[in-house]
Amino acid sequence: MISALLLLLFITGDQSYQILERRFMIGEIQMTALVTGLHTGLFKVDESVLNAMSRVPRDEFVGDRYMSYAYKNVALPLAGEKHVIPEPFLTAMMIHLMGVTEHDRVLEIGHGTGYEAAVLSKLANKVYSIRQEDPVKIHLKTSYEDQLVDYENVQAKDGNGLYGWKEKGPFDAILVKQSLPEPPQTLIKQLKPYGRLVIPIDFENGEQRVMVYLKLPGGKLEERQTLYVKITPLLKGEEI
Repeated sequence: MISALLLLLFITGDQSYQILERRFMIGEIQMTALVTGLHTGLFKVDESVLNAMSRVPRDEFVGDRYMSYAYKNVALPLAGEKHVIPEPFLTAMMIHLMGVTEHDRVLEIGHGTGYEAAVLSKLANKVYSIRQEDPVKIHLKTSYEDQLVDYENVQAKDGNGLYGWKEKGPFDAILVKQSLPEPPQTLIKQLKPYGRLVIPIDFENGEQRVMVYLKLPGGKLEERQTLYVKITPLLKGEEI
């Protein structure tokens, strides 16, 4: 009886700690948004995005080695430290810029563990995720697939995200999580009218900024510059 009670207290305490850690992460995101807003004009992250992030256990997506850093506002190494998992603030802001609603079909492209797709699953009707395949098969592939099994409205595959996922489109919003020198026309074509493409762009002066492209009826694009970032380039991917 006593052992069972101690076990219950231990489990409850662990859950309470996780809740506090997630609250701390949300607070860090809000504070960072206030600071960066002086340069970008984006002073807050939509509450629906923050709520979605508070409901997804980020510690399950970063691997055992970095679990103690799961809810800290830092980028974490991935795939032999050649690439990184974005810090929670960047995840929050990029998803915020997508403007996702509960009726939307969205496409996510980029190397990762599936965390952003899991967060998007709490906001969108359907999430499609293309995982760029590294030339060397990385050890996180299995865990990436396994984690997304719990999110029924997410469909993921390996491939070359530069080609999009035409048979699942058109999309209300597309997120590219790693940088490119320009927005791919293949992705823009797969956007609905008033669809949004959020993508880090490499400028010739060496700067990177998260850009938002709005597709107007008729195909014309409106663009908006937001955060300055430092992100690794999009992996090559396999042609599909």
